[in-house]
Amino acid sequence: MIIGEPTSNQLCLSHKGALWFKVTTSGKIRFHARTGINAIERMLELIPKLKNLLNEMIEHVDILGETTWSINRMEGGESTNIVPDFCSVEVDMRILPNQNIEHLRQKIKNTIEEDFSKELGFARKFEVLNEKPPLSTNKSNDFVELTSNVLTDYTGKETKAGETKLAHTTNESVLIQEFYDAIDIYSHLINRYFS
Repeated sequence: MIIGEPTSNQLCLSHKGALWFKVTTSGKIRFHARTGINAIERMLELIPKLKNLLNEMIEHVDILGETTWSINRMEGGESTNIVPDFCSVEVDMRILPNQNIEHLRQKIKNTIEEDFSKELGFARKFEVLNEKPPLSTNKSNDFVELTSNVLTDYTGKETKAGETKLAHTTNESVLIQEFYDAIDIYSHLINRYFS
Protein backbone atom coordinates (compact mmCIF):
# COMPACT_ATOMS: atom_id res chain seq x y z
CA MET A 1 0.00 0.00 0.00
CA ILE A 2 1.22 3.50 -0.82
CA ILE A 3 0.11 6.39 1.37
CA GLY A 4 0.65 9.79 -0.19
CA GLU A 5 2.10 12.19 2.36
CA PRO A 6 3.97 15.50 1.95
CA THR A 7 7.54 14.11 1.92
CA SER A 8 9.00 16.04 -1.05
CA ASN A 9 8.77 12.78 -3.05
CA GLN A 10 11.08 10.98 -0.67
CA LEU A 11 10.47 7.47 0.63
CA CYS A 12 9.25 7.38 4.21
CA LEU A 13 8.97 4.01 5.97
CA SER A 14 7.52 5.12 9.30
CA HIS A 15 4.60 7.23 10.41
CA LYS A 16 3.41 8.29 13.84
CA GLY A 17 0.07 7.00 15.05
CA ALA A 18 -2.63 9.26 16.44
CA LEU A 19 -4.51 9.03 19.71
CA TRP A 20 -7.07 11.82 20.10
CA PHE A 21 -8.96 11.82 23.36
CA LYS A 22 -11.27 13.96 25.45
CA VAL A 23 -11.20 14.40 29.21
CA THR A 24 -14.26 15.84 30.93
CA THR A 25 -14.73 17.05 34.48
CA SER A 26 -18.17 17.58 35.95
CA GLY A 27 -19.46 20.06 38.50
CA LYS A 28 -22.73 21.34 39.86
CA ILE A 29 -24.57 24.07 37.97
CA ARG A 30 -25.79 27.05 40.00
CA PHE A 31 -26.54 30.69 39.36
CA HIS A 32 -24.69 31.66 42.51
CA ALA A 33 -20.96 30.95 42.71
CA ARG A 34 -20.91 29.97 46.39
CA THR A 35 -23.38 27.13 45.97
CA GLY A 36 -22.05 25.53 42.77
CA ILE A 37 -19.15 23.21 42.00
CA ASN A 38 -17.02 24.68 39.21
CA ALA A 39 -16.02 22.09 36.57
CA ILE A 40 -13.52 24.48 34.96
CA GLU A 41 -11.67 24.91 38.26
CA ARG A 42 -11.57 21.13 38.55
CA MET A 43 -10.11 20.90 35.04
CA LEU A 44 -7.45 23.43 35.99
CA GLU A 45 -6.41 21.05 38.80
CA LEU A 46 -6.31 18.15 36.35
CA ILE A 47 -4.30 19.72 33.51
CA PRO A 48 -0.88 19.85 35.29
CA LYS A 49 -1.27 16.18 36.28
CA LEU A 50 -2.32 15.27 32.72
CA LYS A 51 0.72 17.09 31.31
CA ASN A 52 3.05 15.22 33.65
CA LEU A 53 1.46 11.89 32.70
CA LEU A 54 1.83 12.54 28.97
CA ASN A 55 5.41 13.80 29.37
CA GLU A 56 6.31 10.49 31.06
CA MET A 57 5.22 8.70 27.87
CA ILE A 58 7.52 10.59 25.52
CA GLU A 59 10.03 8.42 23.67
CA HIS A 60 12.38 9.12 20.75
CA VAL A 61 13.31 7.42 17.48
CA ASP A 62 15.81 8.83 14.99
CA ILE A 63 13.62 9.21 11.89
CA LEU A 64 10.40 10.45 13.50
CA GLY A 65 11.70 12.30 16.55
CA GLU A 66 9.65 12.29 19.75
CA THR A 67 6.23 11.24 20.86
CA THR A 68 4.25 14.48 20.84
CA TRP A 69 1.04 15.70 22.42
CA SER A 70 -0.93 18.90 22.54
CA ILE A 71 -4.09 20.11 24.27
CA ASN A 72 -5.89 21.67 21.31
CA ARG A 73 -9.47 22.29 22.44
CA MET A 74 -11.16 23.34 25.67
CA GLU A 75 -14.85 23.83 26.31
CA GLY A 76 -16.92 24.48 29.40
CA GLY A 77 -19.80 26.37 30.88
CA GLU A 78 -22.93 27.95 29.44
CA SER A 79 -22.88 31.57 30.53
CA THR A 80 -20.84 34.11 32.48
CA ASN A 81 -23.36 34.14 35.34
CA ILE A 82 -23.67 30.33 35.74
CA VAL A 83 -21.20 28.06 37.54
CA PRO A 84 -20.12 25.53 34.87
CA ASP A 85 -21.21 21.93 35.36
CA PHE A 86 -18.80 20.55 32.73
CA CYS A 87 -15.41 21.25 31.23
CA SER A 88 -13.63 19.20 28.58
CA VAL A 89 -10.23 19.27 26.90
CA GLU A 90 -9.25 17.46 23.72
CA VAL A 91 -5.73 16.14 23.28
CA ASP A 92 -3.87 15.12 20.13
CA MET A 93 -1.12 12.61 20.94
CA ARG A 94 1.21 11.23 18.24
CA ILE A 95 2.61 7.78 18.96
CA LEU A 96 5.87 6.24 17.70
CA PRO A 97 6.03 2.80 16.02
CA ASN A 98 7.99 1.37 18.98
CA GLN A 99 5.12 2.29 21.34
CA ASN A 100 2.00 0.21 21.95
CA ILE A 101 -1.01 2.47 21.34
CA GLU A 102 -3.43 0.15 23.19
CA HIS A 103 -1.18 0.11 26.26
CA LEU A 104 -0.81 3.90 26.25
CA ARG A 105 -4.57 4.42 25.81
CA GLN A 106 -5.37 2.10 28.71
CA LYS A 107 -2.75 3.70 30.96
CA ILE A 108 -4.09 7.20 30.25
CA LYS A 109 -7.70 6.06 30.80
CA ASN A 110 -6.92 4.26 34.09
CA THR A 111 -4.81 7.10 35.43
CA ILE A 112 -7.44 9.73 34.61
CA GLU A 113 -10.54 7.83 35.70
CA GLU A 114 -9.10 6.05 38.73
CA ASP A 115 -5.82 7.45 40.10
CA PHE A 116 -6.56 11.14 39.51
CA SER A 117 -10.14 10.74 40.74
CA LYS A 118 -8.95 9.26 44.04
CA GLU A 119 -6.15 11.77 44.40
CA LEU A 120 -8.24 14.89 43.73
CA GLY A 121 -11.57 13.64 45.06
CA PHE A 122 -13.72 14.11 41.96
CA ALA A 123 -14.47 11.99 38.92
CA ARG A 124 -13.48 12.68 35.36
CA LYS A 125 -14.37 10.94 32.14
CA PHE A 126 -12.00 9.73 29.39
CA GLU A 127 -13.15 9.02 25.83
CA VAL A 128 -11.27 8.23 22.62
CA LEU A 129 -12.10 10.50 19.68
CA ASN A 130 -9.74 8.98 17.10
CA GLU A 131 -7.16 6.23 17.13
CA LYS A 132 -4.76 5.26 14.35
CA PRO A 133 -1.81 2.97 15.06
CA PRO A 134 1.71 3.98 14.03
CA LEU A 135 3.27 2.41 10.94
CA SER A 136 6.72 1.08 10.25
CA THR A 137 7.91 -1.01 7.31
CA ASN A 138 11.24 -2.82 7.14
CA LYS A 139 13.52 -1.33 4.48
CA SER A 140 14.34 -4.84 3.20
CA ASN A 141 10.67 -5.34 2.23
CA ASP A 142 10.40 -6.19 -1.50
CA PHE A 143 7.96 -3.38 -2.27
CA VAL A 144 10.09 -0.88 -0.36
CA GLU A 145 13.15 -1.93 -2.37
CA LEU A 146 11.20 -1.60 -5.63
CA THR A 147 9.94 1.85 -4.64
CA SER A 148 13.43 2.92 -3.60
CA ASN A 149 14.84 1.78 -6.96
CA VAL A 150 12.13 3.65 -8.91
CA LEU A 151 12.79 6.83 -6.90
CA THR A 152 16.55 6.51 -7.39
CA ASP A 153 16.12 5.95 -11.13
CA TYR A 154 13.73 8.87 -11.44
CA THR A 155 15.58 11.40 -9.29
CA GLY A 156 19.14 10.19 -9.85
CA LYS A 157 19.67 10.39 -6.09
CA GLU A 158 19.59 7.83 -3.33
CA THR A 159 16.27 8.05 -1.51
CA LYS A 160 15.97 9.13 2.10
CA ALA A 161 13.20 9.80 4.56
CA GLY A 162 11.20 12.89 3.63
CA GLU A 163 10.09 15.85 5.70
CA THR A 164 6.67 17.29 6.39
CA LYS A 165 7.55 20.80 7.58
CA LEU A 166 4.59 22.54 5.97
CA ALA A 167 1.93 19.89 6.63
CA HIS A 168 -1.16 21.28 8.42
CA THR A 169 0.28 24.80 8.66
CA THR A 170 -1.10 28.10 7.42
CA ASN A 171 1.29 27.99 4.46
CA GLU A 172 0.72 24.33 3.58
CA SER A 173 1.60 23.92 -0.07
CA VAL A 174 3.29 21.69 -2.61
CA LEU A 175 5.63 22.77 -5.39
CA ILE A 176 3.98 22.33 -8.77
CA GLN A 177 7.02 20.45 -10.10
CA GLU A 178 6.93 18.07 -7.10
CA PHE A 179 3.24 17.41 -7.86
CA TYR A 180 4.02 16.46 -11.47
CA ASP A 181 7.07 14.47 -10.37
CA ALA A 182 4.88 12.48 -7.97
CA ILE A 183 2.52 11.56 -10.81
CA ASP A 184 5.47 10.30 -12.87
CA ILE A 185 6.95 8.40 -9.92
CA TYR A 186 3.64 6.67 -9.14
CA SER A 187 3.20 5.78 -12.83
CA HIS A 188 6.71 4.30 -13.04
CA LEU A 189 6.17 2.39 -9.81
CA ILE A 190 2.85 0.91 -10.93
CA ASN A 191 4.29 -0.07 -14.33
CA ARG A 192 7.36 -1.64 -12.75
CA TYR A 193 5.28 -3.48 -10.11
CA PHE A 194 2.93 -5.04 -12.68
CA SER A 195 5.57 -5.84 -15.31
